Amino acid sequence: MAFHPNNRESHMTRKTAQRKKPARQKGIVSKIKSLKDAVQTAIDNGATTVQQVHERIAAMPFDQLEKIAAIEGLVNKARGVSDQSIGAVYDTVRAINARIGELADSALNRVGQYGRP
Repeated sequence: MAFHPNNRESHMTRKTAQRKKPARQKGIVSKIKSLKDAVQTAIDNGATTVQQVHERIAAMPFDQLEKIAAIEGLVNKARGVSDQSIGAVYDTVRAINARIGELADSALNRVGQYGRP
């Protein structure tokens, strides 16, 4: 059917055709989303692993210093500050990773819907 500006049916068909995305593009966007999800999961898991190692290494001097009764209370406070700081750093890494994932999903959804960002 030829598109004619005064023909409502041809106008609707043209709009529908413009919105449809090729199957190949859907597949590519889906693969990119899967890759994005895998990278995001790897970053989260990596941050958790590094945090656990960081916490164990940071605990070593505190463990030794706690054996000195005269400074045990001070050492416990310092350990608490250290633990909170370490936790905050890795929580921030995970939060940034999540936000970047949201932005990537939004962009990929637009690409998948319209064929461009």
